[in-house]
Amino acid sequence: MPVKKLTIKQDMFVKEYLKDLNGTQAAIRAGYSKKTANRIANQNLSKPDIRSAIEKAKQERTERTKIDADYVLTQIQEYLDHCFG
Repeated sequence: MPVKKLTIKQDMFVKEYLKDLNGTQAAIRAGYSKKTANRIANQNLSKPDIRSAIEKAKQERTERTKIDADYVLTQIQEYLDHCFG
């Protein structure tokens, strides 16, 4: 099944969502109404094409920065071991 092209606002939503994983705030920053942002966020996050775009963007970010959840947790553990170990 081909991936449907996202609208400009949906694309902005994806980019904004990656900042803090907060759908409502991402919707507002992407230009959706504050009044409907929560509903729009839920709708957007349930759309397969948008979910796919989010996952692709997350993967690209991980590859670009070489930082993933395992890296962050390892760094925190090393810091805690250093400070309190």
